[in-house]
This record gives sequence, structure tokens and C-alpha cells, in this order.
Amino acid sequence: MNNPVRNFFFTLCLLSTAFVLLVGSSCRQTAGDLPDSSTENLPAAVEPNISHNAPLIESTNPADIRRCEAVKLKIDTGGFENAQFGMMVIDLGAGQVVCAVDSKKNLTPASLQKLITSVAALEKLGPDFRWKTSLSAAAAPDSGIVSGDLILYGTGAPDFDDAAIKRLASDLKRKGVTAVRGRIVGDESYFNGDKTGDGWTWNELQWYYGAEASALTFNENHTAVALKDGKLTAASEFVTTRGEVRAADGPDAIGVKREPGENVVYVWGKGSKLNARVSVSKPALWAAESLRRELIRLGIEVNGAAVVRDWKSNERFDPASAVELASVESEDLAAIIKRMNKDSLNLPAELILRTLGKREGATAPDENPVLNQLRGDDAAGASVIRKWLIDNKIGSESDRIHDGSGLSRLNSIAPETFARLLIYAARMKHSTNFRSSLSAAGIDGTLSSRFPRHRGKIFGKTGSMMYVGGLAGYASRSGTPDLAFVLMINNQTRQNGTTALLDSLLETFLTN
Repeated sequence: MNNPVRNFFFTLCLLSTAFVLLVGSSCRQTAGDLPDSSTENLPAAVEPNISHNAPLIESTNPADIRRCEAVKLKIDTGGFENAQFGMMVIDLGAGQVVCAVDSKKNLTPASLQKLITSVAALEKLGPDFRWKTSLSAAAAPDSGIVSGDLILYGTGAPDFDDAAIKRLASDLKRKGVTAVRGRIVGDESYFNGDKTGDGWTWNELQWYYGAEASALTFNENHTAVALKDGKLTAASEFVTTRGEVRAADGPDAIGVKREPGENVVYVWGKGSKLNARVSVSKPALWAAESLRRELIRLGIEVNGAAVVRDWKSNERFDPASAVELASVESEDLAAIIKRMNKDSLNLPAELILRTLGKREGATAPDENPVLNQLRGDDAAGASVIRKWLIDNKIGSESDRIHDGSGLSRLNSIAPETFARLLIYAARMKHSTNFRSSLSAAGIDGTLSSRFPRHRGKIFGKTGSMMYVGGLAGYASRSGTPDLAFVLMINNQTRQNGTTALLDSLLETFLTN
């Protein structure tokens, strides 16, 4: 007998798996087959002839009016009557609004949220900011022996990985450490608060894009699950697989499920191909166990097990009173943001948000004194960014921020806020760092296969999740980026067509 509830979740899982495969493939490209889009090769930008906090005046140019009317007609007749649109296009050179549609109405931004996180972080932390991950002990080694626990302490580095573990372990070996008598502690207590975003849906958490934001992030907190010769495999030994996939007598239909808090992935169905990226629960423990194994591989004796410690643990680690034995630094913030925006990665945005909350939270107290004492670094980071928007007259009191990446359904931002942000970013000290982080149309990132007729003339950030689409950035009409644009759509329940519509709307302003 068919169970409609079970069938719904089965279908949802298959759709989610397909989404993972699609996103994973869309962000890859072959090195060297496309022109370089590095900072040094960006076309010069038009200096905005408008301030981000000035009144926005609509253009009276007949050509601008004609294009805006054409865009409104496409919106009204494109079969998206039930959707909500919001947009603003600004001629930076003329300092005027070319077109605006419901630009003051708040909408869910999806990954356009990363634009706000990026600009605020570049301003507050600087493009050269780096995160440190360290190995420490209560006392210096005696005759090569660490008598107590060895602490692997993270501060939020988005790119800490297997290679960094090997460097840390090699440093200990080179310094003469021969044994660790205590445990290997993966310490993620630097951040307090939630490791998932406020307003994230529970069924997003099993996929790579819903990975938890740990202060001791490891290998981007996700791993691959695949079928190899008909057998299930996981790329990490920290994750196990269960289930059975039988040979398909038709189209592949394979379901993937990891329950919250577990690292067992259940796979079922029929088919021969699977390449899913699933998030890993307890990444700090994964990092500690990887370090323990690497130390043993190098011939360093380890007596204790790998354990994890967070802000809720009874034991608390004080880096100032410990002896640091080795450390590694992340890439600089500019490089992290560049990868984050081009490939629309959620985890770096969440770690940046918490870093801002940890370092700057006192500057943006909650108006409720009780909540101010109880909030975590995630909520504090959201307050820091919102206050920054308002203080700089970019956003308004009505804007709402609940995470750094845009995966939250609670974020609510007006298109005009994004438009003013783009004007601000074009004039700020680190404008080149910001613009070089955007995907170049036809060249790299999430725009690599879009706008083939405008290759290298559009630099933007995409936003996409169920029923939500968005596109924002800069575009060139005559060789230099002279347009700032924001296109947002919510409640789009048609199966497809969002991307084509957004692209068509933008292209209206790039043609005669």
C-alpha cells in the first residue's frame, strides 16, 4: 500500500541528491581553459557619480525609460504572476536609477546575503586578516613527552584541512616530540552559540551546503559518498555508509539520508552512479581523530583517545595560560571571500559571521539586556552586520539578518539595500578585493555558463534556493562596469525558468 508521506520524503531526498550533483558539477572547471579573472586582470570600474547614502533619482533618459518598461512587461507577461519581484539598476556614471521595481520591499535574498557579509568583513577585519589554528599543551614537553592533553584549538579557519594537520604533526616531530600521554582534544570552544544558522531548515543540514560552522572546521566539514563497483564508499573513514543500491532496470533513483548528529549515511534505491556531498557532524572530533592518526603514523606515541570540547563543556581551555607548540594560519580573508562568492560557499560566510560576532559583538549590543547576555557569536555577528548597514546608511531598520550565507529563510532585505551596498563597495578602500570575488560571466564560478554573449562583462553574485532566485553585481555596457544591478524573485513556484528570466531582464539593459 502506498504511503503518501513516505513517498513525499523519498522524492524530496532524490531531488536533494540531484541538486547536490548539479551544484557540484556547475562549480567545477578545467584549469587554464579560461581567461584569468584575478584582481590584476579586472577591467577598470567606473567611479560612481553618486553616494550610497544620497537620494536615488530616477533617470529621465528615454532609452532608460524604454528599457525599464520592457523589463516590467517581461515580468508581467512571463508566467510568474504569483511570484514577488524586486529590482534596482543604477547607472554609476550618471548617478541615476535606470529602473526600479518594488525596490523598497523586503525579500528573502538567498546567497545574495554573502555580498553584505563580504563588504562588512572587508571593512571590519581587512583583506589581510587570517585565522590561526594551534597545537598547545598545559606545559612544554619534557624529554620529548607531552605529559597531558594535546589541544588542537581552532578559531574559525574555513580552510583548515588534512594538509594543515600534516604540517602541525610534522612540526611536533621536528621539535622532538615522541609521545603524548594524554588525549587529543579537538577544541571548538572559541565560538559559542549555534553551529547552524537561525532559520535553516532541518533537511538542509545533511548536505555540504548545510555544514555546521565549527571553530575547528575541518575539510570544509563535508565528505563524498559514492558508488564504486556497486559498493557504497565514503571518502572519510569518519563517516560510515549503510543500505543497499541495486542495479537499475530504468532511470537511477537513489536516496541519501544522514540523520542530524550522526555520521552514518543511509543510501537506498536502484542505480549505478552516485556522487553526493554530505556534511559531517562533529567536525572538531574528526579533526582530532585525524591528528591522532597522523601523529601515530609519524611514530609519535599517543596514549589517549580523540575527544571534542566546545563552549558548553565543563573543561575550558585558556590559550593564554597554555604552551603553544605549533600553529598554522589560514589564507587571507580576501582569498577566502573570493572562493566563497565565486562558488557560493555557505560555510566560510558562517565562519566570517561568527568571527565578527566574537571580535565586534560588544559594539552591537542587543537592545534586550537579557538576550545580550545570552546570545551566541552567531547572533552577535548578525547584529554587528545589521548595525554596520544602518550606521553607514546602506540599509534600514526594516532589514533583518539571521545568518551570513543566506541559507536562512528569516533573512529579509530590500533590493535598494543591496543597490546601496554595491555603490558603497565600488567606492570603498577594498573595492578591488570585493569586485574580484564576484563570479565573471562565462569565465568562472556560478556564472561560468551564463551570459555567453556578455562574457567577462558581468561580475555578479547569484542567489538560489527553493522558490527564491537572485542576481546582483556590476555590468559593462561600453567596456567598463558602469551598471550596478540587483534582481530578486521570491515565491517562484514554477519548476524552472527563474534563471532564464533573471538573465533576460539583465540583458535588456545591456543591449540597444
